[in-house]
Amino acid sequence: MDTMKDPHPNEGTALLQPQLHDLPPEAALLDTEEREVFPWLREFFTVPWIAETIMRGKSEVKQIAGRIYRKLGVKNQAELVYRYGVLDKEGH
Repeated sequence: MDTMKDPHPNEGTALLQPQLHDLPPEAALLDTEEREVFPWLREFFTVPWIAETIMRGKSEVKQIAGRIYRKLGVKNQAELVYRYGVLDKEGH
């Protein structure tokens, strides 16, 4: 039986995870669940994709997204991306 362990077990998934260290100051308003979902939303990933990636239900991620939008004063994901996302004001 081979008992060797992968020296880098999370190497592949780490590349997918958005950076949590560069959250805006407003992220202090967010709870732990919201801080987990926020980086994915601001990079314009869809709710179904986020749910599958973080292993939560779609309706749960949708509820978390709604709380984020209310706390940050945005109407939807597009406005969140515009205000806090990876795109600049010109959409690049």
